[in-house]
Amino acid sequence: MRKFYALLLALAMVTAACSGDSTDTTEATDEPTATSAATETTAASTETTAASTATTAAPTDDGGTPSGDPIKIGAILGISGRFAFVGAPQQNALLLAQEEMNAAGGIAGRPVEFIIYDDEVDETKTVPLTNRLIGEDGVVAIIGPSITIPALAMAPIVEGTPIPNITLTSRPIWEQDNLAYVFQTTPREEVEVLSLLSFIKNDLGTTEVGVLYDAQPYGTGNLAHIENLAPGLGLNIIATESIENGDTNAVPQLERLRDAGVETLIVWVGDPAASSTAKGAEQIGWDVNMIGSSAIAGPTFPELAEGAGEGVYSDGAYNFDDPPPNQAGFLADYQAMFDSFPTQFAAFAYDAAYAFKYAIEQAGGDTSPDAIRQGLLDMAPYEGVTAVYDFTDDDHNGFGLNPLFYIVQVQDGAYRVVTKTGS
Repeated sequence: MRKFYALLLALAMVTAACSGDSTDTTEATDEPTATSAATETTAASTETTAASTATTAAPTDDGGTPSGDPIKIGAILGISGRFAFVGAPQQNALLLAQEEMNAAGGIAGRPVEFIIYDDEVDETKTVPLTNRLIGEDGVVAIIGPSITIPALAMAPIVEGTPIPNITLTSRPIWEQDNLAYVFQTTPREEVEVLSLLSFIKNDLGTTEVGVLYDAQPYGTGNLAHIENLAPGLGLNIIATESIENGDTNAVPQLERLRDAGVETLIVWVGDPAASSTAKGAEQIGWDVNMIGSSAIAGPTFPELAEGAGEGVYSDGAYNFDDPPPNQAGFLADYQAMFDSFPTQFAAFAYDAAYAFKYAIEQAGGDTSPDAIRQGLLDMAPYEGVTAVYDFTDDDHNGFGLNPLFYIVQVQDGAYRVVTKTGS
């Protein structure tokens, strides 16, 4: 049974986060067409009206049957194409949240309806879809996009309109551009970096650290975070090497890292480069602590690395082995509704949905942009699936720069939770 749950964990984790700052090159297609999210999402940019699949809300002790015009919340996600592993679970999470909310009285007594578009992680589609949500669909807030570049394309629109937006990217675009209406439920990049670094310090007990990083922005950006944050934890970054995500030979870089005296190697790149790194270390006989970003936390890495992947660490948002109360219900309900287990991306969208619910209720049902924004800032801290969120003017991510993630390790070909970083 424990191996079974370990496999589930592997399936639920991120498999290609290293591609997060890339865009899909699919050409733009025709105008989006309405479709049922429960049955089909076309390769073109499509609209999903979540209400089409939700069951009729029955009276409950929590709030009764919602009534009146629905509160419409938009979402733009990468549901199809090469990033479907990100956006499709996020869509599912919003459908689950809508069903739950409407069964419990809606938002401030009104039904909620999520209107979801697929931008295929193509910013040239994100912009017109954002304008459509605002100008034609009449949404009061927007969730997404899934990936950084489309989020950067959306930001000037939501800020200028204005309309509250909870982005699902790990880059804190609200901070770099001092945006007032953009918030974030996905842990920012520094949180993952701190999670890995604190594990190296507190659990591995080593100080001499090397980094093998993706030569693209995913790697270079996080290398900067690692170099900035490591000294505060008493860790020395003594050597760094770059590699392309598609490379299958890491031996030259590994030999230089080994010769520099590296005790723990951070691998901030996805497959096939990451699995080739594990194989390369075995090939040169280098027994080194190896810990990868969430880019390797899926089933692909253990499969490609084969025996060389045993003992490699990574990180993730869930504990499938022994889920805490804030995760147990979501994991069970998602599985029951979709006959699959959620990736951590699903939790980020689910938390965003409830953040907007609580913000609107904090505002007394007022759905004007300023009221929702202020509601996000004024509402009591709430425990989502990912973390406890407490949004402030200075922190639109809501949980500061603290270690957060579970650390997982490849054991017998599958990931197992070994510890949780932070408090």
